[in-house]
Amino acid sequence: MTRSVSVRSALCFSAAVLTAACAGQTAPRQQPQVAAPSPPAETPSRTEAEALQAVVVGDEFASGTISGGFGSKNWTADLQRRAGRSGIDVYVRNFSRGGAGYTATNPDSPTFGEQVARGVNPDTNLVLLAGGTNDVDSLPSLHDAAVGTLDQVKAIAPRAGMLVVGPSWYRREPPDSAILAARNIIRDAADEAGAPFIDPIADGWFAGRDDLVSPDHLQLNHAGQQVVADRLAPPVIAALRQQHPAPGRSR
Repeated sequence: MTRSVSVRSALCFSAAVLTAACAGQTAPRQQPQVAAPSPPAETPSRTEAEALQAVVVGDEFASGTISGGFGSKNWTADLQRRAGRSGIDVYVRNFSRGGAGYTATNPDSPTFGEQVARGVNPDTNLVLLAGGTNDVDSLPSLHDAAVGTLDQVKAIAPRAGMLVVGPSWYRREPPDSAILAARNIIRDAADEAGAPFIDPIADGWFAGRDDLVSPDHLQLNHAGQQVVADRLAPPVIAALRQQHPAPGRSR
């Protein structure tokens, strides 16, 4: 009788173990949520109060798209990590939004000026304005809008550094006249504001690089995001260094 009870107990125990193992193997794994703008734009870091403050204003070039650049894969998040490895403690907030521009090009997206009003404050150390592709249909008003946006940054955060990144071109054919006109207008506005202008088109960031863009050649993929971080890290870190001259020491 005792032997029979022991066998039944062993069988029950084995069945329970197998059931638990199977449940562990078949239980669905929850996938992380994907959202834009990038989490570093909205999630406070542990050292936010002590870190330098950088704000990114822009369009889908900076916000990321379904083709690449959401979350930690966004180049703005990568810049924050790279600055940290260089000894600069910085908190990057990304207010960019797909469809945005210096002019009011999309009723569902804030203009760059509206992003500045939302994100920049007197304690901001660096403002990076990136984009302009969506302004190609508003060329007559683009100059005043761009100048006004840069003046707005200086009025809110007079001690902040500024970097202006012009529009990009991902297609195989040469850039068309409209995108070049938008680039030139934004470059002139940056010159008037005394802000360094970074030109992805002239510097050939994506020329002939199908591996960096979406199949339709309209957006960056994850590899393209990496290239943006590679290109922008030196000027961004240099600008932050002017605000934070001693590496490894918080402001």
